[in-house]
Amino acid sequence: MGMTVSAVIVNYHTASFLPGAVKELSGNPNVQQILIVDNSGELSSGSGLGDGSLVEIIPNEVNRGFGAAVNQAVAMAGGFSQKASRGRVSITRKKMNRPYKSAGK
Repeated sequence: MGMTVSAVIVNYHTASFLPGAVKELSGNPNVQQILIVDNSGELSSGSGLGDGSLVEIIPNEVNRGFGAAVNQAVAMAGGFSQKASRGRVSITRKKMNRPYKSAGK
């Protein structure tokens, strides 16, 4: 099996875009987990996003901010984790100090 990643989506009043994002990510064989941090409190575990095997919703009652939400999800992620910050992406392996550079910018 190749490298697997946990995809992190931070939701803040963007629920209408989530089904398409989940569908695209679910079609990628390297995605082992999709973590959706709900910073708007508008989602529930039964939101109909995927079949439940890949998607996990992390509810927040208040908007914790993008960075805090990403860190919250990365703490729960398994395998490789993708961290994003204002358009810059790096992939790191948990318990390793050396970052892996992504193919993109």
